[in-house]
Amino acid sequence: MSVNSEICKARSMFITRGVLNRKIVPDVIVYSWVRSKLHNISFELLNVKKSQNSIDILSLDILSSSTIKYLRTVSSEDSMIYVINNLGDVIYNSNSVSKELPLFTNLSEESIGTNAAGISLISGMSLTVNGCEHYNKILTNYISTSIVIESSAPEKNIIVVFFTPCRLRSSHERLHDILTDHFSKDEKESDDQTPSMEVHSDEDSHMMDHENDNKDVKVSTATSELMHDMDLSVDESSAIIESLLNDETSESSVENKGSVNTLKSSVETSISSHGENNEKYSILKACKEFTLSIVEAQTIREALTYHNWNLKKTSEALGIGRSTLYRKLKEYKIEK
Repeated sequence: MSVNSEICKARSMFITRGVLNRKIVPDVIVYSWVRSKLHNISFELLNVKKSQNSIDILSLDILSSSTIKYLRTVSSEDSMIYVINNLGDVIYNSNSVSKELPLFTNLSEESIGTNAAGISLISGMSLTVNGCEHYNKILTNYISTSIVIESSAPEKNIIVVFFTPCRLRSSHERLHDILTDHFSKDEKESDDQTPSMEVHSDEDSHMMDHENDNKDVKVSTATSELMHDMDLSVDESSAIIESLLNDETSESSVENKGSVNTLKSSVETSISSHGENNEKYSILKACKEFTLSIVEAQTIREALTYHNWNLKKTSEALGIGRSTLYRKLKEYKIEK
């Protein structure tokens, strides 16, 4: 049985019986399914919820306008391309409207359930959702991919999302390569335009700064690896890696300090015990777990609120034992 067939079976079990197969379904999809269920998203027929906000195209900022201008030059006959704001509201859609899919006005999980855009709005990650990983049946024949484009102000971030039929996966992958290449270049050019400070040092200060220089190289290398492997931005990659490698963690950038400190400790131990290759692997693994911990904590809070803090019902909805739920409440410092 193929991976997608296994996911389809797991999705059906969750929808019909509330049973989650966490060995088959990736955690980020599990959490999204739970949130979709809590939002009462229809899983058989898509009842499209209209956006509550009126988008004034003429008032868009430079980032949104330039992104839309570029996308209008992209040939996408096989895919439906959207641009959404940080509320999930659609500010642009391509002309190639799918016959099977309705024209969405909002791509948040609250509107259409599990999809790449909805997860990106919560996690800040760029990602791809395949076939039956989508919660709603009408989306299970599609692949959705999101690309997060960061602004100088987080509330002005936008997300490019595109849906392609699963049978046209090669076309979807080509479009993904084109868009990621373009937006990666834009980000690099923006970084290149940032003035750098030239540092002059004598022989003594050079020796004193040698350790910090080595650390900067490690962070730079790990940032590049993280961007490539997880589709994260430069700022997001650097911030997470710095929080893992430094002795102190900023409260403003880390939701769960205890969890990150645990991950940080394991990474630092691995770096000191093994070589450079293991260092990269450990950092990437830790950053992935850190991002998922944020999504998991938020999902647990939403489930608790939905079930009026009934721990038995909440643990059943999340597909975990009550003892595991107690442990996670303590780990994430979630209190009523």
